[in-house]
Amino acid sequence: MAANAEESASDSETEELEMPWAIAATWTKDGDIVAAVSSGLPYRSGRLQRSRIDKPNEGTEIGVAENSLWTAVELASGGYLSTDYSGGIHMFSGGSNTTIETGEDSRWCRAAVAVSDELVAAGTQDGKLLLIDVQEKSISKKVDLHEAAIFDLAVSSDGETLASVTETGEIALMRTKDWSLAKKWNAGQRSLWAVAFVGEHIVAAGADRTVHVFAADGQSIASVGQTSNWISQLAVLPGTSVVLAGTLSGEVLVLDVESLHSVGKHSVAESGIWGLQPSADGDQLLVATRKAGVSVVDIGDWTKGVEEVRARAAASSAPRP
Repeated sequence: MAANAEESASDSETEELEMPWAIAATWTKDGDIVAAVSSGLPYRSGRLQRSRIDKPNEGTEIGVAENSLWTAVELASGGYLSTDYSGGIHMFSGGSNTTIETGEDSRWCRAAVAVSDELVAAGTQDGKLLLIDVQEKSISKKVDLHEAAIFDLAVSSDGETLASVTETGEIALMRTKDWSLAKKWNAGQRSLWAVAFVGEHIVAAGADRTVHVFAADGQSIASVGQTSNWISQLAVLPGTSVVLAGTLSGEVLVLDVESLHSVGKHSVAESGIWGLQPSADGDQLLVATRKAGVSVVDIGDWTKGVEEVRARAAASSAPRP
């Protein structure tokens, strides 16, 4: 029995060591998973892999880069765009890897988001916004947007506004029609790691462990919820005002922007969360973690308390006769 126990422990340790560092994960149109994974250190090679939902950490290699990959952006034309820890930008398609020359010395390019079928935006460590022409596979425009590292980017549902957040707590809104600056403000002295649009609202979160809600003009509306560790990721359930905030402790805070109240908190991983994406039907959540690879979490019942929270909020704010 002792020998078997030792063998099991050894096997478990080996599996833990071999579990990839998953930095980003996204659903494909047919329900598979594409994840950016590496062996755990930023300057080791990274890869994109495609997996089935029942085996999220076993998959087919899409492409490989010299350094760890931060992002996995699906392209309408086919393939994926990914940014890496040394500032590189890669387009993986049909088994080939096209590296886009940025001309930047930035150490990493952490954020990327599709603006349209033809354009992807990426944010660099030195605060530049890079606009990537997918068809030409080149940088079409560079914007000196911030003086600090860009940690995340998001595009509004109408595609007209791009939001960025930085390590110094700054938020910027850009008009995508001409890439002019609409608004820039500082939300505090702590790093902001994530940003998202919820209808006409902007939500941002990071090192101060709470979610900040802003109006479209940048006016602060509220700070909602409190977590035990930094918030590293934000995701919005499709077609709702419900936001999921993932933390470096493996927790996900559920909050409702309509009522400005938290709904619940769930422990989904024993490692820091680096990527979150709900399925189109809102029933499952992809979770990419620092030490436990990619997992698929059933979240269909996470929103059951939303209506009750809204009713309580409405009752507490109703005028007294």
